[in-house]
Amino acid sequence: MKNKMLLAAVAMIVMASIMIFTGCAKPPTEQVTALQNDMQNVETKGAKIFAPDQYAQISKKMNELQGMMDQKKFGPATALADSLKADITALITATTTNGKKVAGQAVLDVNAEIEKMKSFLAPETAKLLGAADSKSFADEITAFESQLQALKTDLDNSSFVKVYDDSNSLKGKIAASMQTAQQKIEAAKALEMEKAAKSKAKPKAKAAPRKK
Repeated sequence: MKNKMLLAAVAMIVMASIMIFTGCAKPPTEQVTALQNDMQNVETKGAKIFAPDQYAQISKKMNELQGMMDQKKFGPATALADSLKADITALITATTTNGKKVAGQAVLDVNAEIEKMKSFLAPETAKLLGAADSKSFADEITAFESQLQALKTDLDNSSFVKVYDDSNSLKGKIAASMQTAQQKIEAAKALEMEKAAKSKAKPKAKAAPRKK
């Protein structure tokens, strides 16, 4: 009799354990909400840009966690939530570290492009562009330098996503300015060549005969 009672008690304990790990545990609602908030925060800091592989893996696990919650598998959900806490902490660190590096390089790239613009505006280039276009080009350089200083300030403030986005935008503007200037220079060169060709093709006036 005692053996039967002992076996029944063991069976109940085993069944209770199974029920806990298959979904009858307390739902980890607060943990899941905290993890979701952490993911949203790290997204705004640029996790998709600066740590894409880690972000993708953790997003997949977050989807699995939500599926467990929907199916009321609270035991496995709790275990997964516990492991995700460490994963997201590592993601935050990677995002910050990589973000600083990538944004810093973006600022250096913009600075290099501005230096190219300055070297491009040599005396012979300015002559081909003409006074008005040369001044316009120089004014653009000044404006770009001002925007570069703003990027450096944002970098110091750890606004890495903003620096990354604004740097790409600024590099596009610089490239467009350089292309426009180059087109004007090529047009000026073509015009000079055309004038030179016409000058060579023009017949020379015959010299008047000498009087005897």
